[in-house]
Amino acid sequence: MVADVCSTEDTKKVFEAVLKEFGDVDILINNAGIGEQKMIDETDDEWMKYVMDTNLGGPMRYIREALKIFLPKNDGVIINISSVNGTRPFCGATYTSTKGALNTLTKNVAMRLIDTNIRCNAVAPGATVTPAHLANKAGEQPGGAKMLE
Repeated sequence: MVADVCSTEDTKKVFEAVLKEFGDVDILINNAGIGEQKMIDETDDEWMKYVMDTNLGGPMRYIREALKIFLPKNDGVIINISSVNGTRPFCGATYTSTKGALNTLTKNVAMRLIDTNIRCNAVAPGATVTPAHLANKAGEQPGGAKMLE
């Protein structure tokens, strides 16, 4: 299924489709994200909002929908894929800010769920050899290689 994490309507459709096909949801992994290397002085509002809506708004939407399923049954797992850049911001301004915010969101949701059997955690990988990592090393991500200097 193709869905836009920036769309509340698409988010709801994903959960409707999953429930129709499988009958339940046990785990949510928020993995969609945009990496970039734009320095703050190169970041315009349109780009900033796009990255923020994908990297932070998407997980917020999916967590909200998942909790509609998890809370009534008092069970479920939420895993947010963050980045070491959330605490060591050596990539682009918007990317690192959203990963820091995702870490805070994870803690906030975990605190909300403290008296339940629902867990919310984050995984913060470092550099992993993926096509995105190779593009980053080659200075091919938005913003180029300036941040790498």
